[in-house]
Amino acid sequence: MGFLCWIAFVPLLAYIHAEPNLKKIFLHSWLAGALFYFAAMFWLRNVTWAGLFISSFAPTGIHFALFALIYKKLFQPRKKWARVIGVPVCWTAVEYLSTLWITAFPWFLTGYSQFYFKPFIQICDMVGVQGLSLLIMLANAVLVEIVLYRKTPAPEEENKTDRISWPGRLKAGFNANRLYLAVPVLLVVLSTIYGIMRLNALQIVRGPKIGIVQGNIPQSVKDTNLSINDVFNIHNRHLELSKELLPQKPDLIVWAETMYMFPIGRHRENEEHLKNTAAKELRLPILFGANTVEKAPRGRERYYNSAYYYDPSAGELQRYDKINLVLVSEYLPLKDDFPSIEEFVLKFTELKQLPGLTPGREQRVFALPYNDRKDNAKFGVLICFESIFPGLARQLMDKGADFIITISNDGWFRDSCELEQISQITAFRAIENRTGIARATNTGISAFFLPDGSFETLSQNGRIKEFAGSMCKTVALAKGRTIYASFGYTLPFLCLAVITVLLAKIVFKFLLTLFKIKLLS
Repeated sequence: MGFLCWIAFVPLLAYIHAEPNLKKIFLHSWLAGALFYFAAMFWLRNVTWAGLFISSFAPTGIHFALFALIYKKLFQPRKKWARVIGVPVCWTAVEYLSTLWITAFPWFLTGYSQFYFKPFIQICDMVGVQGLSLLIMLANAVLVEIVLYRKTPAPEEENKTDRISWPGRLKAGFNANRLYLAVPVLLVVLSTIYGIMRLNALQIVRGPKIGIVQGNIPQSVKDTNLSINDVFNIHNRHLELSKELLPQKPDLIVWAETMYMFPIGRHRENEEHLKNTAAKELRLPILFGANTVEKAPRGRERYYNSAYYYDPSAGELQRYDKINLVLVSEYLPLKDDFPSIEEFVLKFTELKQLPGLTPGREQRVFALPYNDRKDNAKFGVLICFESIFPGLARQLMDKGADFIITISNDGWFRDSCELEQISQITAFRAIENRTGIARATNTGISAFFLPDGSFETLSQNGRIKEFAGSMCKTVALAKGRTIYASFGYTLPFLCLAVITVLLAKIVFKFLLTLFKIKLLS
Protein backbone atom coordinates (compact mmCIF):
# COMPACT_ATOMS: atom_id res chain seq x y z
CA MET A 1 0.00 0.00 0.00
CA GLY A 2 3.04 2.26 -0.13
CA PHE A 3 1.84 3.85 -3.38
CA LEU A 4 -1.02 5.52 -1.46
CA CYS A 5 1.51 7.77 0.26
CA TRP A 6 2.00 9.61 -3.04
CA ILE A 7 -1.57 10.95 -2.82
CA ALA A 8 -2.39 10.55 0.90
CA PHE A 9 -1.50 14.11 1.93
CA VAL A 10 -3.56 15.84 -0.78
CA PRO A 11 -6.71 16.21 1.42
CA LEU A 12 -4.69 17.68 4.30
CA LEU A 13 -2.87 20.10 1.99
CA ALA A 14 -6.15 21.10 0.32
CA TYR A 15 -7.63 21.85 3.73
CA ILE A 16 -4.61 23.96 4.71
CA HIS A 17 -4.97 25.93 1.48
CA ALA A 18 -8.68 26.55 1.96
CA GLU A 19 -8.84 27.32 5.70
CA PRO A 20 -7.86 30.91 6.66
CA ASN A 21 -7.98 30.38 10.44
CA LEU A 22 -4.55 29.38 11.82
CA LYS A 23 -6.00 28.05 15.06
CA LYS A 24 -8.34 25.70 13.21
CA ILE A 25 -5.53 24.57 10.92
CA PHE A 26 -3.33 23.75 13.92
CA LEU A 27 -6.01 21.85 15.84
CA HIS A 28 -7.45 19.93 12.89
CA SER A 29 -4.01 18.96 11.57
CA TRP A 30 -3.08 17.82 15.05
CA LEU A 31 -6.21 15.67 15.16
CA ALA A 32 -5.40 14.20 11.73
CA GLY A 33 -1.89 13.30 12.89
CA ALA A 34 -3.17 11.84 16.15
CA LEU A 35 -5.71 9.62 14.37
CA PHE A 36 -3.07 8.40 11.94
CA TYR A 37 -0.61 7.50 14.68
CA PHE A 38 -3.32 5.93 16.84
CA ALA A 39 -4.16 3.51 14.03
CA ALA A 40 -0.54 2.90 13.02
CA MET A 41 0.67 2.32 16.60
CA PHE A 42 -2.29 0.25 17.73
CA TRP A 43 0.16 -2.46 18.79
CA LEU A 44 1.10 -0.22 21.74
CA ARG A 45 -2.14 -1.31 23.40
CA ASN A 46 -0.31 -4.49 24.42
CA VAL A 47 1.68 -2.37 26.86
CA THR A 48 -0.61 0.55 27.64
CA TRP A 49 -3.86 1.96 26.29
CA ALA A 50 -3.16 5.27 28.03
CA GLY A 51 0.27 5.45 26.43
CA LEU A 52 -1.28 4.79 23.02
CA PHE A 53 -3.64 7.75 23.42
CA ILE A 54 -1.03 10.08 24.91
CA SER A 55 1.74 9.28 22.42
CA SER A 56 -0.67 9.64 19.49
CA PHE A 57 -1.79 13.11 20.53
CA ALA A 58 1.35 14.55 22.12
CA PRO A 59 4.81 13.68 20.77
CA THR A 60 3.85 12.22 17.41
CA GLY A 61 0.57 13.74 16.21
CA ILE A 62 1.70 17.27 16.94
CA HIS A 63 4.24 17.25 14.13
CA PHE A 64 1.36 17.29 11.62
CA ALA A 65 0.13 20.47 13.31
CA LEU A 66 3.57 22.04 13.36
CA PHE A 67 4.03 21.33 9.66
CA ALA A 68 0.63 22.81 8.79
CA LEU A 69 1.28 25.98 10.79
CA ILE A 70 4.74 26.62 9.34
CA TYR A 71 3.65 25.91 5.78
CA LYS A 72 0.53 28.08 6.01
CA LYS A 73 2.43 31.02 7.46
CA LEU A 74 5.62 30.89 5.40
CA PHE A 75 4.75 29.40 2.02
CA GLN A 76 1.05 29.11 1.21
CA PRO A 77 0.50 32.84 0.46
CA ARG A 78 3.41 32.84 -2.01
CA LYS A 79 3.65 32.02 -5.70
CA LYS A 80 2.99 28.52 -6.99
CA TRP A 81 6.64 27.47 -7.23
CA ALA A 82 7.21 28.53 -3.62
CA ARG A 83 4.15 26.58 -2.45
CA VAL A 84 5.28 23.45 -4.28
CA ILE A 85 8.77 23.68 -2.78
CA GLY A 86 7.43 24.69 0.63
CA VAL A 87 5.51 21.46 1.28
CA PRO A 88 8.51 19.07 1.11
CA VAL A 89 10.81 21.61 2.79
CA CYS A 90 8.50 22.08 5.79
CA TRP A 91 7.64 18.39 6.09
CA THR A 92 11.26 17.21 5.92
CA ALA A 93 12.37 19.81 8.47
CA VAL A 94 9.60 18.95 10.94
CA GLU A 95 10.14 15.22 10.41
CA TYR A 96 13.80 15.71 11.30
CA LEU A 97 12.94 17.80 14.37
CA SER A 98 10.65 14.99 15.53
CA THR A 99 13.76 12.82 15.97
CA LEU A 100 15.36 15.28 18.39
CA TRP A 101 13.03 16.32 21.20
CA ILE A 102 12.76 14.47 24.51
CA THR A 103 9.82 12.37 23.30
CA ALA A 104 11.52 11.55 19.98
CA PHE A 105 9.94 8.53 18.32
CA PRO A 106 10.72 8.61 14.57
CA TRP A 107 8.86 5.39 13.84
CA PHE A 108 6.70 6.50 10.91
CA LEU A 109 8.98 8.61 8.75
CA THR A 110 7.15 8.97 5.45
CA GLY A 111 9.91 7.34 3.41
CA TYR A 112 9.45 4.02 5.23
CA SER A 113 6.22 3.54 3.28
CA GLN A 114 8.28 2.71 0.18
CA PHE A 115 9.96 -0.37 1.67
CA TYR A 116 8.53 -2.75 -0.94
CA PHE A 117 9.83 -0.67 -3.88
CA LYS A 118 13.34 -2.05 -3.63
CA PRO A 119 15.08 -0.27 -6.56
CA PHE A 120 13.59 3.10 -5.58
CA ILE A 121 14.71 3.01 -1.93
CA GLN A 122 18.35 2.36 -2.85
CA ILE A 123 18.73 6.14 -3.20
CA CYS A 124 18.80 6.18 0.62
CA ASP A 125 22.56 5.59 0.51
CA MET A 126 22.75 9.17 -0.80
CA VAL A 127 19.87 11.06 0.83
CA GLY A 128 18.63 8.82 3.66
CA VAL A 129 15.02 7.94 4.35
CA GLN A 130 14.20 11.65 4.69
CA GLY A 131 15.15 12.12 1.05
CA LEU A 132 12.30 9.75 0.19
CA SER A 133 9.97 11.73 2.45
CA LEU A 134 10.90 14.93 0.63
CA LEU A 135 10.19 13.39 -2.78
CA ILE A 136 6.82 11.96 -1.67
CA MET A 137 5.72 15.33 -0.29
CA LEU A 138 6.87 17.09 -3.46
CA ALA A 139 4.53 14.86 -5.46
CA ASN A 140 1.66 15.58 -3.05
CA ALA A 141 2.35 19.31 -3.33
CA VAL A 142 2.06 19.22 -7.13
CA LEU A 143 -1.09 17.09 -7.00
CA VAL A 144 -2.84 19.53 -4.67
CA GLU A 145 -2.07 22.34 -7.10
CA ILE A 146 -3.74 20.26 -9.83
CA VAL A 147 -6.79 19.50 -7.67
CA LEU A 148 -7.25 23.11 -6.52
CA TYR A 149 -6.49 24.69 -9.88
CA ARG A 150 -8.86 27.48 -10.88
CA LYS A 151 -8.42 29.28 -14.16
CA THR A 152 -9.04 33.01 -13.90
CA PRO A 153 -12.01 33.51 -16.27
CA ALA A 154 -12.49 36.23 -18.84
CA PRO A 155 -15.37 38.62 -17.93
CA GLU A 156 -17.73 37.09 -20.49
CA GLU A 157 -17.05 33.56 -19.12
CA GLU A 158 -17.35 34.44 -15.45
CA ASN A 159 -20.73 32.75 -14.94
CA LYS A 160 -19.66 29.57 -16.75
CA THR A 161 -16.77 28.56 -14.49
CA ASP A 162 -19.00 27.21 -11.73
CA ARG A 163 -20.51 24.74 -14.20
CA ILE A 164 -17.17 23.15 -15.18
CA SER A 165 -17.17 19.46 -14.20
CA TRP A 166 -14.57 17.95 -11.87
CA PRO A 167 -12.94 15.97 -14.71
CA GLY A 168 -12.72 19.19 -16.66
CA ARG A 169 -11.12 21.01 -13.75
CA LEU A 170 -8.63 18.23 -13.18
CA LYS A 171 -7.73 18.21 -16.86
CA ALA A 172 -7.22 21.97 -16.79
CA GLY A 173 -5.18 21.65 -13.59
CA PHE A 174 -3.05 18.93 -15.13
CA ASN A 175 -2.38 21.00 -18.25
CA ALA A 176 -1.46 24.03 -16.15
CA ASN A 177 0.93 22.07 -13.93
CA ARG A 178 2.56 19.68 -16.37
CA LEU A 179 6.03 21.12 -15.86
CA TYR A 180 5.68 20.95 -12.08
CA LEU A 181 4.45 17.36 -12.25
CA ALA A 182 7.38 16.43 -14.46
CA VAL A 183 9.84 17.23 -11.66
CA PRO A 184 8.79 14.53 -9.11
CA VAL A 185 8.13 12.05 -11.93
CA LEU A 186 11.62 12.61 -13.32
CA LEU A 187 13.20 12.35 -9.86
CA VAL A 188 11.39 9.06 -9.17
CA VAL A 189 12.48 7.65 -12.53
CA LEU A 190 16.10 8.74 -12.01
CA SER A 191 16.10 7.36 -8.45
CA THR A 192 14.75 4.03 -9.68
CA ILE A 193 17.34 3.84 -12.46
CA TYR A 194 20.04 4.61 -9.91
CA GLY A 195 18.66 1.88 -7.66
CA ILE A 196 18.67 -0.73 -10.42
CA MET A 197 22.25 0.15 -11.33
CA ARG A 198 23.27 0.12 -7.66
CA LEU A 199 21.72 -3.29 -7.08
CA ASN A 200 23.45 -4.74 -10.12
CA ALA A 201 26.82 -3.30 -9.11
CA LEU A 202 26.57 -4.02 -5.37
CA GLN A 203 29.28 -6.36 -4.14
CA ILE A 204 28.66 -8.22 -0.90
CA VAL A 205 31.75 -8.57 1.30
CA ARG A 206 31.37 -11.59 3.57
CA GLY A 207 32.46 -11.22 7.16
CA PRO A 208 32.26 -13.34 10.32
CA LYS A 209 29.60 -15.97 11.01
CA ILE A 210 27.12 -14.77 13.61
CA GLY A 211 24.85 -17.04 15.61
CA ILE A 212 21.67 -15.38 16.90
CA VAL A 213 19.55 -16.91 19.65
CA GLN A 214 15.81 -16.26 20.07
CA GLY A 215 14.75 -17.52 23.49
CA ASN A 216 11.03 -16.65 23.25
CA ILE A 217 10.57 -15.66 26.88
CA PRO A 218 7.08 -14.08 27.21
CA GLN A 219 7.08 -10.63 28.79
CA SER A 220 4.55 -11.88 31.32
CA VAL A 221 7.24 -14.28 32.59
CA LYS A 222 9.96 -11.63 32.69
CA ASP A 223 7.68 -9.26 34.63
CA THR A 224 7.04 -11.71 37.47
CA ASN A 225 9.26 -12.07 40.53
CA LEU A 226 11.47 -14.81 39.15
CA SER A 227 13.06 -17.30 41.50
CA ILE A 228 16.72 -18.16 41.06
CA ASN A 229 15.61 -21.45 39.47
CA ASP A 230 13.50 -19.53 36.92
CA VAL A 231 16.48 -17.36 36.04
CA PHE A 232 18.71 -20.40 35.57
CA ASN A 233 16.06 -22.09 33.42
CA ILE A 234 15.95 -19.06 31.10
CA HIS A 235 19.74 -18.99 31.00
CA ASN A 236 19.96 -22.71 30.24
CA ARG A 237 17.37 -22.42 27.46
CA HIS A 238 19.58 -19.82 25.74
CA LEU A 239 22.65 -21.92 26.39
CA GLU A 240 21.11 -25.00 24.76
CA LEU A 241 19.98 -22.99 21.73
CA SER A 242 23.51 -21.59 21.47
CA LYS A 243 25.09 -25.05 21.58
CA GLU A 244 22.89 -26.12 18.66
CA LEU A 245 24.82 -23.59 16.57
CA LEU A 246 28.30 -24.87 17.45
CA PRO A 247 28.52 -27.41 14.56
CA GLN A 248 28.19 -24.43 12.17
CA LYS A 249 31.30 -22.86 13.75
CA PRO A 250 30.04 -19.34 14.43
CA ASP A 251 32.53 -16.59 15.29
CA LEU A 252 30.11 -14.91 17.70
CA ILE A 253 26.95 -15.89 19.60
CA VAL A 254 24.35 -13.17 20.25
CA TRP A 255 21.59 -13.19 22.85
CA ALA A 256 18.79 -10.61 22.80
CA GLU A 257 18.25 -7.55 25.00
CA THR A 258 18.28 -8.32 28.78
CA MET A 259 18.27 -12.07 28.11
CA TYR A 260 21.19 -12.54 30.48
CA MET A 261 19.02 -12.32 33.57
CA PHE A 262 21.74 -11.85 36.19
CA PRO A 263 22.39 -8.10 36.79
CA ILE A 264 26.03 -7.14 36.26
CA GLY A 265 27.84 -4.90 38.71
CA ARG A 266 26.14 -5.62 42.00
CA HIS A 267 27.63 -9.09 42.46
CA ARG A 268 31.06 -10.04 41.16
CA GLU A 269 30.02 -13.66 40.67
CA ASN A 270 27.50 -12.64 37.97
CA GLU A 271 30.32 -11.22 35.87
CA GLU A 272 32.38 -14.37 36.37
CA HIS A 273 29.37 -16.51 35.46
CA LEU A 274 29.00 -14.57 32.20
CA LYS A 275 32.67 -15.10 31.36
CA ASN A 276 32.45 -18.80 32.14
CA THR A 277 29.47 -19.15 29.80
CA ALA A 278 31.60 -17.87 26.93
CA ALA A 279 34.92 -19.44 27.90
CA LYS A 280 33.91 -22.88 29.16
CA GLU A 281 30.41 -23.63 27.89
CA LEU A 282 30.66 -22.19 24.37
CA ARG A 283 34.36 -21.39 23.92
CA LEU A 284 33.37 -18.51 21.70
CA PRO A 285 33.02 -14.73 21.85
CA ILE A 286 29.53 -13.82 23.00
CA LEU A 287 27.33 -10.72 23.05
CA PHE A 288 24.73 -10.50 25.83
CA GLY A 289 21.96 -8.08 26.65
CA ALA A 290 21.91 -7.48 30.42
CA ASN A 291 21.11 -4.93 33.10
CA THR A 292 24.02 -3.10 34.73
CA VAL A 293 24.01 -1.76 38.28
CA GLU A 294 26.50 0.93 39.39
CA LYS A 295 26.92 2.69 42.70
CA ALA A 296 25.86 6.34 42.74
CA PRO A 297 26.25 9.15 45.32
CA ARG A 298 24.20 9.10 48.56
CA GLY A 299 24.04 5.33 48.60
CA ARG A 300 21.92 5.16 45.48
CA GLU A 301 22.35 2.96 42.42
CA ARG A 302 22.36 3.69 38.70
CA TYR A 303 20.85 1.20 36.26
CA TYR A 304 21.73 0.76 32.59
CA ASN A 305 20.34 -1.28 29.72
CA SER A 306 23.59 -2.76 28.45
CA ALA A 307 25.16 -5.00 25.84
CA TYR A 308 28.21 -6.99 27.02
CA TYR A 309 30.83 -8.39 24.68
CA TYR A 310 33.28 -10.99 25.90
CA ASP A 311 36.02 -12.65 23.87
CA PRO A 312 37.59 -15.46 25.96
CA SER A 313 40.91 -15.16 24.12
CA ALA A 314 41.18 -11.44 24.95
CA GLY A 315 39.83 -11.79 28.48
CA GLU A 316 38.29 -8.30 28.64
CA LEU A 317 34.59 -7.80 29.32
CA GLN A 318 33.43 -4.80 27.27
CA ARG A 319 30.15 -2.95 27.52
CA TYR A 320 27.86 -0.57 25.67
CA ASP A 321 25.03 1.22 27.50
CA LYS A 322 21.88 2.15 25.61
CA ILE A 323 21.85 5.87 24.82
CA ASN A 324 18.32 6.53 23.53
CA LEU A 325 16.01 5.32 26.28
CA VAL A 326 12.27 4.79 25.80
CA LEU A 327 10.14 7.30 27.66
CA VAL A 328 8.12 5.78 30.55
CA SER A 329 9.15 2.13 30.09
CA GLU A 330 12.86 2.92 30.66
CA TYR A 331 12.94 6.36 32.21
CA LEU A 332 10.51 8.98 33.48
CA PRO A 333 11.59 12.59 34.03
CA LEU A 334 11.17 13.88 37.61
CA LYS A 335 10.25 10.39 38.88
CA ASP A 336 12.49 10.70 41.94
CA ASP A 337 11.30 14.22 42.77
CA PHE A 338 7.59 13.46 42.37
CA PRO A 339 6.82 9.82 43.33
CA SER A 340 3.12 10.38 42.57
CA ILE A 341 4.01 10.51 38.85
CA GLU A 342 5.19 6.91 39.01
CA GLU A 343 2.03 5.79 40.82
CA PHE A 344 -0.12 7.51 38.18
CA VAL A 345 1.76 5.91 35.26
CA LEU A 346 1.65 2.40 36.74
CA LYS A 347 -2.15 2.60 37.02
CA PHE A 348 -2.48 2.98 33.26
CA THR A 349 0.14 0.54 32.00
CA GLU A 350 0.97 -3.14 32.30
CA LEU A 351 4.34 -2.22 33.82
CA LYS A 352 5.01 -3.62 37.30
CA GLN A 353 7.58 -0.93 38.04
CA LEU A 354 9.44 1.88 36.28
CA PRO A 355 13.13 0.98 35.89
CA GLY A 356 14.48 4.53 35.98
CA LEU A 357 17.43 3.74 33.71
CA THR A 358 20.38 6.04 33.08
CA PRO A 359 21.29 6.75 29.43
CA GLY A 360 24.70 5.68 28.16
CA ARG A 361 27.31 8.32 27.42
CA GLU A 362 28.96 7.12 24.23
CA GLN A 363 28.75 4.53 21.50
CA ARG A 364 31.24 1.69 21.44
CA VAL A 365 32.75 -0.36 18.63
CA PHE A 366 34.06 -3.86 19.37
CA ALA A 367 36.65 -5.94 17.49
CA LEU A 368 35.67 -9.49 16.51
CA PRO A 369 38.31 -11.94 15.23
CA TYR A 370 37.16 -14.39 12.57
CA ASN A 371 38.45 -16.69 9.84
CA ASP A 372 40.45 -18.66 12.44
CA ARG A 373 41.47 -15.32 13.98
CA LYS A 374 43.29 -14.27 10.81
CA ASP A 375 40.93 -11.31 10.25
CA ASN A 376 39.22 -8.72 12.41
CA ALA A 377 35.87 -7.03 11.91
CA LYS A 378 34.52 -4.18 14.00
CA PHE A 379 30.89 -3.97 14.99
CA GLY A 380 28.63 -1.64 16.94
CA VAL A 381 25.46 -2.43 18.87
CA LEU A 382 22.01 -0.83 18.82
CA ILE A 383 19.64 -1.84 21.61
CA CYS A 384 15.86 -2.09 21.24
CA PHE A 385 14.35 0.96 19.47
CA GLU A 386 17.74 2.57 18.81
CA SER A 387 17.59 1.23 15.27
CA ILE A 388 14.83 3.75 14.47
CA PHE A 389 17.35 6.60 14.87
CA PRO A 390 19.34 6.97 11.61
CA GLY A 391 21.97 9.09 13.35
CA LEU A 392 23.02 6.36 15.78
CA ALA A 393 23.77 3.91 12.96
CA ARG A 394 25.72 6.62 11.11
CA GLN A 395 27.78 7.38 14.20
CA LEU A 396 28.74 3.72 14.50
CA MET A 397 30.03 3.82 10.93
CA ASP A 398 31.94 7.00 11.83
CA LYS A 399 33.65 5.04 14.60
CA GLY A 400 34.81 2.43 12.10
CA ALA A 401 32.15 -0.27 12.42
CA ASP A 402 32.12 -2.85 9.62
CA PHE A 403 28.67 -4.15 10.53
CA ILE A 404 25.94 -3.61 13.12
CA ILE A 405 24.21 -5.90 15.60
CA THR A 406 20.82 -4.97 17.04
CA ILE A 407 19.44 -6.72 20.10
CA SER A 408 15.87 -6.27 21.25
CA ASN A 409 13.20 -7.67 23.54
CA ASP A 410 10.03 -7.30 21.49
CA GLY A 411 8.11 -9.61 23.81
CA TRP A 412 6.17 -6.53 24.94
CA PHE A 413 4.32 -6.48 21.63
CA ARG A 414 3.54 -10.20 21.28
CA ASP A 415 2.82 -11.13 17.64
CA SER A 416 1.65 -7.66 16.54
CA CYS A 417 2.69 -5.78 13.39
CA GLU A 418 5.26 -3.88 15.47
CA LEU A 419 7.68 -6.71 14.74
CA GLU A 420 7.33 -6.31 10.96
CA GLN A 421 7.55 -2.54 11.21
CA ILE A 422 10.82 -2.48 13.16
CA SER A 423 12.30 -5.06 10.77
CA GLN A 424 11.51 -2.86 7.78
CA ILE A 425 12.92 0.20 9.55
CA THR A 426 16.13 -1.71 10.27
CA ALA A 427 16.43 -2.52 6.55
CA PHE A 428 16.73 1.21 5.84
CA ARG A 429 19.71 1.46 8.23
CA ALA A 430 21.39 -1.28 6.17
CA ILE A 431 20.78 0.59 2.89
CA GLU A 432 21.78 4.01 4.21
CA ASN A 433 25.15 2.71 5.38
CA ARG A 434 25.53 -0.19 2.89
CA THR A 435 26.33 -2.54 5.71
CA GLY A 436 25.16 -5.87 7.04
CA ILE A 437 23.03 -6.05 10.19
CA ALA A 438 22.37 -9.03 12.45
CA ARG A 439 19.22 -8.63 14.55
CA ALA A 440 18.69 -10.85 17.59
CA THR A 441 15.34 -10.59 19.37
CA ASN A 442 13.61 -12.40 22.20
CA THR A 443 10.35 -13.33 20.45
CA GLY A 444 10.95 -12.31 16.81
CA ILE A 445 11.63 -11.12 14.22
CA SER A 446 15.31 -12.15 14.26
CA ALA A 447 17.06 -11.71 10.93
CA PHE A 448 20.18 -11.01 8.88
CA PHE A 449 20.09 -7.90 6.69
CA LEU A 450 22.10 -7.38 3.52
CA PRO A 451 23.37 -3.95 2.39
CA ASP A 452 20.55 -3.74 -0.18
CA GLY A 453 17.88 -3.92 2.55
CA SER A 454 16.78 -7.49 1.89
CA PHE A 455 16.81 -9.83 4.87
CA GLU A 456 16.47 -13.47 5.84
CA THR A 457 14.46 -14.21 8.96
CA LEU A 458 14.73 -16.95 11.55
CA SER A 459 11.69 -19.14 10.95
CA GLN A 460 10.16 -22.40 12.14
CA ASN A 461 7.48 -24.19 10.12
CA GLY A 462 6.57 -20.92 8.43
CA ARG A 463 6.43 -18.95 11.69
CA ILE A 464 8.68 -15.94 12.30
CA LYS A 465 7.28 -14.85 15.69
CA GLU A 466 6.87 -16.30 19.16
CA PHE A 467 9.00 -19.42 19.00
CA ALA A 468 12.40 -20.41 20.36
CA GLY A 469 15.17 -21.02 17.87
CA SER A 470 18.62 -20.08 16.63
CA MET A 471 20.24 -19.22 13.34
CA CYS A 472 23.79 -18.85 12.01
CA LYS A 473 24.79 -16.88 8.94
CA THR A 474 27.69 -14.89 7.56
CA VAL A 475 27.12 -11.18 8.05
CA ALA A 476 27.90 -8.73 5.24
CA LEU A 477 30.53 -6.04 5.83
CA ALA A 478 30.44 -2.40 4.80
CA LYS A 479 32.60 -1.65 1.78
CA GLY A 480 33.60 1.99 2.12
CA ARG A 481 31.36 4.83 3.26
CA THR A 482 28.19 5.95 1.54
CA ILE A 483 27.40 9.57 0.72
CA TYR A 484 24.69 9.48 3.39
CA ALA A 485 27.07 8.05 5.99
CA SER A 486 29.52 10.87 5.25
CA PHE A 487 27.12 13.81 5.02
CA GLY A 488 24.07 12.51 6.86
CA TYR A 489 21.50 15.16 7.65
CA THR A 490 22.55 17.67 4.98
CA LEU A 491 19.11 17.56 3.34
CA PRO A 492 17.01 18.26 6.47
CA PHE A 493 19.57 20.85 7.57
CA LEU A 494 19.05 22.71 4.29
CA CYS A 495 15.28 22.55 4.81
CA LEU A 496 15.68 23.90 8.34
CA ALA A 497 17.94 26.67 7.04
CA VAL A 498 15.28 27.80 4.53
CA ILE A 499 12.62 27.91 7.25
CA THR A 500 14.96 29.71 9.66
CA VAL A 501 15.74 32.42 7.09
CA LEU A 502 12.05 32.99 6.35
CA LEU A 503 11.17 33.10 10.05
CA ALA A 504 14.04 35.52 10.69
CA LYS A 505 12.72 37.73 7.90
CA ILE A 506 9.26 37.84 9.52
CA VAL A 507 10.74 38.62 12.95
CA PHE A 508 12.96 41.33 11.46
CA LYS A 509 9.99 42.98 9.74
CA PHE A 510 8.00 42.84 12.98
CA LEU A 511 10.80 44.43 15.00
CA LEU A 512 11.34 47.07 12.33
CA THR A 513 7.64 47.96 12.45
CA LEU A 514 7.78 48.27 16.24
CA PHE A 515 10.85 50.48 15.97
CA LYS A 516 9.13 52.77 13.46
CA ILE A 517 6.03 53.04 15.67
CA LYS A 518 8.24 54.01 18.60
CA LEU A 519 9.98 56.67 16.54
CA LEU A 520 6.67 58.14 15.39
CA SER A 521 5.31 58.20 18.92
